[in-house]
Amino acid sequence: MDVTSGADGVESGDGRHRWRFSEHAKSVAAILTGLAALLIAVAGMITLLCSDPEGDPASAVTTTATATRPQRPPAAGGSGISSPAPRPSPTQVRTPTPAPLPQWQGDVQVNPLGYSLATIPPSPDQSGDPDISAAFDGTFFANLGAARWTEASAPSPQACATLIGAQNVRHMTAVPGDTYCIRVAHTAANPGNQYAAVLIVRQGRDATDFPYVRIHATVWPDQ
Repeated sequence: MDVTSGADGVESGDGRHRWRFSEHAKSVAAILTGLAALLIAVAGMITLLCSDPEGDPASAVTTTATATRPQRPPAAGGSGISSPAPRPSPTQVRTPTPAPLPQWQGDVQVNPLGYSLATIPPSPDQSGDPDISAAFDGTFFANLGAARWTEASAPSPQACATLIGAQNVRHMTAVPGDTYCIRVAHTAANPGNQYAAVLIVRQGRDATDFPYVRIHATVWPDQ
């Protein structure tokens, strides 16, 4: 038997135990190495999964690379450079066309026979169709139409034409201080396109008890 075979036998049994222990140690080392490699791999996967919440490692890497990539400045002619905002053009203010110079301006005392404002200076009417005539009831007549001017600015022939076109009245009350636009007739058949602004200075009766209206007239030429 090996146990009683002497010193040589004991040494031979110890050698076999040492060999078996060595083999077991190698197996344990291999297992531990494999476990370490597995743990490393698992740790790597966890890291990648944490980097990309949706679980796509390739996507996580692309996202990281994109975030750290330096941005190139846009080309000089590219759309990245915003053009300067256009400056607002100055507001164009239209100045009103100045009224033409009057052909005559002054005071006239109008009686019931009336006056023609087309002549220079205005003269007593000879046609039977006066531009303006006084009435016995403190009014006056305008054969081609008149309209009361209520603006603060002075009237113009264009403004008078517009006003008479909208408010054409032939019989007006002569109120001192009021201004009226009057259309001026050249002849009854050809009234023309002439206007006058008439300021009522006063109205009343003369020494013969005939009515009169004293006016300050501004007569523009025929347009």
